[in-house]
Amino acid sequence: MKQQKELQAANTDTVHSFHDDSSRFKTPFILGEAAFHEIQRDCDRLISPTWLANIPQSIGYKSGGKQKADTWRTLMTVLLPISLVRLLSSQKDLRSQAIIKNTMDLAQAIIIASKRTTSPQWAAEYEKYMKRYRKTLKALFPNFDSFSKPNFHLALHLSALLLRFGPAHGWWCYGFEHLIGLLTCLGTNNKLGKDVLKSCYCS
Repeated sequence: MKQQKELQAANTDTVHSFHDDSSRFKTPFILGEAAFHEIQRDCDRLISPTWLANIPQSIGYKSGGKQKADTWRTLMTVLLPISLVRLLSSQKDLRSQAIIKNTMDLAQAIIIASKRTTSPQWAAEYEKYMKRYRKTLKALFPNFDSFSKPNFHLALHLSALLLRFGPAHGWWCYGFEHLIGLLTCLGTNNKLGKDVLKSCYCS
């Protein structure tokens, strides 16, 4: 009941939830309760192809747990751009427009990096969008504490990896992560001697 009241009240101030003062937080509070409610509404109405990863209702909340990379990719390249444009495009202030452009830069970079073909031109486009995303993100949220994280640094090297190794589908780690996920579901007694892989795939 409490959550329902919060959501009803939040609907009258959805846009404000994108503009909370992040200076008080080590990690900026970007999407509030009302914003997530609107994103979930868009998710419920979205008709997507079967190969697109489903986005659970609990994403963005602690109860949702850890999401797979494919789920985040769908959120960032499909659902979040749709919701942000719908919610913020009518706002004329520079910050709202900058948030939309920043999100679109990240979406473009992810789409290019996930393509099954690549070229020097695509690698250059990826680097352009990723550098602009990082620059504008730092301007929008100067107190964001993740700029020094390894993932941000590695993302800037991805264009070189696309040129050296080809499309990311050939060398990314999703397959290995899927196998690790299967192995964690196995019941074991910490004793050696059992063919784990055979048990996993033949059961």
